[in-house]
Amino acid sequence: MLYQYEESYVFASSKFDRTDGVTPTPYAEGIRLAADDFKRRQGAI
Repeated sequence: MLYQYEESYVFASSKFDRTDGVTPTPYAEGIRLAADDFKRRQGAI
């Protein structure tokens, strides 16, 4: 997977968003949700 470091690349989800009616999760919300899930899982052990 060396190609990942040889050229810049951009991921675009606009076509998927339009066809499937999905909207991306804002970065800050994604971090909060991941942290909340981590905390919840830690309490389940």
